[in-house]
Order: sequence, then structure tokens, then C-alpha cells
Amino acid sequence: VSGCVVAVDMNEAGTVLASQDSVPFLWKDGVVTPLAGVSSGIPVALNDAEQVLLTASSVGPALWEAGTLTPLLTPAHVTIEPAAINEGGQIIGHGAGVTGGTWLWDDGIATPLELDAVHALNDLGEIAGVKDNATGVLSGGTFVPLPFSNEARVYAMTNDGVALDPRRFEAATAIEPRER
Repeated sequence: VSGCVVAVDMNEAGTVLASQDSVPFLWKDGVVTPLAGVSSGIPVALNDAEQVLLTASSVGPALWEAGTLTPLLTPAHVTIEPAAINEGGQIIGHGAGVTGGTWLWDDGIATPLELDAVHALNDLGEIAGVKDNATGVLSGGTFVPLPFSNEARVYAMTNDGVALDPRRFEAATAIEPRER
């Protein structure tokens, strides 16, 4: 790989999701694997099953898996920006524009969320985001605000319910740790 390469994500197996000149690809052990069927796009995230969340120039927001590109559609046909994918293949994203809203895709079905923004998703389906200017976690249909400063935003969340803002070195737990 030569030129300007941007690494976006890496899974537990060491596979890296990256792009070069708007062409997304997977890289592992020195081998570059283009995403079949994707000539250009913006890669967003990768899970351990090597499902790739991206915005493809040909179809918009999509899930790429083993050479198949599946567009992420909303019932309202809102243009969305994909945000995260978990190990179970659940996807979160937010709409572009004022009326776009926030969405969860589970087994291809889009469900609107009552959040103003979404940032992270753990393997249990708990979603970190913003509601009424408060940063928190949506768990089991309940939004739990986090004790973060007003400037903090969650960029990662563990399966133990710990939400992280690495820019400000803040971490908080929104839900009680439980056996998982």
C-alpha cells in the first residue's frame, strides 16, 4: 500500500479497515483486500465477523459483508450517516439534517430512536448518545444520563456499560455492572 492511507478501525483478529483515495479495503498480515463491489466510499467501522459499515458512493450508507453490499434504508427514506456496528451486526446511525433522527438497524429492520445523536454501541445493544443536551446511555429503552461535563461526548463503550470520552480523559458508568 502506498500513498495516503487512513486506518479507520481494527477488529480482534488484527484486520484493519482503511481507505486510500476514497477506496476502502481490509488489510491483514500485509495483504490488501479490496471490498468487492465498492469502487469508492467512506469506511466507518469493522466488527470481528468482518462486516464493514460504510457510506458507499454507489448506494449511500451500507453494510458490506463477504462481497455483498446492502444499503441501510429507513422507513422514511431519510439520508443517514452510519455511526457504529457491534459484534452482533446491530448498527446505529443518525439522519442528515434536522428531521433525520437517530436509528438502530437490527437484522435489517430500522427502528427510530428517541435520541438527538448516537455515538457508540456495545455488544449488548446499549447505545451511547445525546438526549436533551445530556450525554448518556440508552439501555433497555431507558436513557440514563452520564456524569460527564457538558463538552464530553461518548466515543466508545464497553460491554460493562463504561462510556469513554478519550479526548477529555473522562469515563463513567451509566448502568450497574451485571453478569453478562
